Amino acid sequence: MKAWLILFFLLFVLAQLGMWAKSFIAPLPWYIFGGILLAIASNYEKAITDFMNTQVNRLFKGGKYE
Repeated sequence: MKAWLILFFLLFVLAQLGMWAKSFIAPLPWYIFGGILLAIASNYEKAITDFMNTQVNRLFKGGKYE
């Protein structure tokens, strides 16, 4: 009897997750796009700083541009 209750509960949870995922699929590309924009915005200063440091190092050390 315990096994049947656990099996019923697991099937119920899987069905609910399936219904939730079906409604979640449509806006998913928007969430991915938003996440990409947030990642770019949060790392923007670091990327600019690294770029400027490499350019300054090349300028003062006389390195060749690749």
